[in-house]
Amino acid sequence: MFALEQARAGTARRRERWRSWQGRLDPQRLVFIDETWIKTNMAPLYGWGVKGKRLKGLAPHGHWRTLTFLGALRADRLVAPCVFNGPINGQSFRAYVEQQLVATLKPGDIVIMDNLGSHKSAAVRDLIRKAGARLWYLPPYSPDLNPIEQVFAKIKHWMRQEQKRTIEDTWRHIGVLVDTIGPQECSNYLANAGYASIKTGNALATDRDKVHPNRHLNGWTGILQADAYGGYNDLYREDRKPGPVVSALCWSRARRKFFELADIAGNVRKGKPVHAISPVALAAVTRMDALFAIERDINGLDAEARREARQRLSHPLACRKWMDIAPTRRWPSGGAKATLVRFGLPSVWRMRGASSSRWSRRRGQARRWRSSH
Repeated sequence: MFALEQARAGTARRRERWRSWQGRLDPQRLVFIDETWIKTNMAPLYGWGVKGKRLKGLAPHGHWRTLTFLGALRADRLVAPCVFNGPINGQSFRAYVEQQLVATLKPGDIVIMDNLGSHKSAAVRDLIRKAGARLWYLPPYSPDLNPIEQVFAKIKHWMRQEQKRTIEDTWRHIGVLVDTIGPQECSNYLANAGYASIKTGNALATDRDKVHPNRHLNGWTGILQADAYGGYNDLYREDRKPGPVVSALCWSRARRKFFELADIAGNVRKGKPVHAISPVALAAVTRMDALFAIERDINGLDAEARREARQRLSHPLACRKWMDIAPTRRWPSGGAKATLVRFGLPSVWRMRGASSSRWSRRRGQARRWRSSH
C-alpha cells in the first residue's frame, strides 16, 4: 500500500528525479535517519490455532506507554540507536543529532531523512555540516525510498512476538534486536530500496585507496571482472582468506579510447579531420560490436552451451594477437606534434611530442615485428 499523494505531479516528478540518480550514489557514504514508535501493548497480529476456532490473544487495553526509537542505517551497520520515552519533537531530535549521530559521521557522508517538521531545523543542518557531512531530504510521501523502514518493520515484528510490557524491558530488548542486524542484512536493505550501486573501483571511494575494495569484498571469493587498478592486487594473493579472487580483466579503460579514436561523427562535430581516425581503433570497435552480438545471441542458453559458443566464436575475436600486429601508429599531422598510440591489454598508452629519431626507431621495430610474423 502506497500513499495516494505519490501520484501528484510535483511529488511524482521529484520521486522520478531521485530514482534517476539514486543508483549512482556510493552506498558507503549514505546514512538514513528515521524514527518509529514502539508501544508496551504490542502483540502478535496473527498466530497458529485450531482450525475453525478463533485464536485469542491478550494485550493491555487501558494503560500502555509509547516510546520513540531512532536509528541511522549505513550500508554495513545500524548506528546511533536511541530510545525516547514519549513522542519526539524538534528539541529532542536536535539532542539526538548532537549527542548520538554526529559522533558516527565521517567527512563526505550524506545524511538522508524525510520531511518531518522536527527534522527541518537550521540547527540540525549546521551540526551535520560541521561534521563534514551533507543533509538531503527525501521526496514527500516516500518511505519506500528510505531503507531504514525495513529495519523498523523487522524490529516491530519481533517486539510483537516478545510482548514486553514495561518501559525498561522494552528498550533493553530493542538493544538486543539492534545487535542482531548484520552487515549483509544492511546492504540488502539498501539494495532493495534501489541503492544497489555497490560497485568495485571508483564507486567505492573518492580517494581510490585500496582499503575500500578489500573491505567491500572481504570474505568473498569468485571471479572479479575489472580493470588493472592496483587496488585489487591484494584480492588476488594466494594467501588471502578465505581464498584468492580470480581476475578477469576487461577493456573498461581501453574501450573508451577506442571509441574516441574511431568515432567519425564525433570527430566531425569537434572539427577534427576524418582521416585522423585510428585504423586500429576501428578494428577494435568492430570486434567489440561482434562480441556483444554473440552475447546477445547466446543469452538464455545453458552454461555449457555458452562456453562452447564463446570458445568457438568469441575467442578468435578477443585473442591478444590481433592487437600486437600494429602496436604503433602515427597521426597524419606529423612533425614534433606526432602522437604515438600503442594499443595493448589492458590499457591504452599515448605519447605526444615524440622526436623524429624516436619515431624512426619505433617504426623500425614495428616493421621488424611484421616481417617476423
